[in-house]
Amino acid sequence: MAVTPSFMRIASSKHGLAAIDSILVVLDKYIDYKPFELVKLTHKSGGPWSQVYEEYMNNTIEDSVIEQYHDVIED
Repeated sequence: MAVTPSFMRIASSKHGLAAIDSILVVLDKYIDYKPFELVKLTHKSGGPWSQVYEEYMNNTIEDSVIEQYHDVIED
């Protein structure tokens, strides 16, 4: 694994090691997906992307929208 500036920023953050572990788990799970499969997965009707999508707009998906969709409880 390459140690890039982005990797170092994540690693040195408050929850860096947990974040890196999470990233590696996600990469392991989705590494063999083709781009169109990832788009189909992330652009589901009712999902965070579809909730904020507006044609020709560059809307941001807020963390709260993602957390609510995945029923994440902050500690």
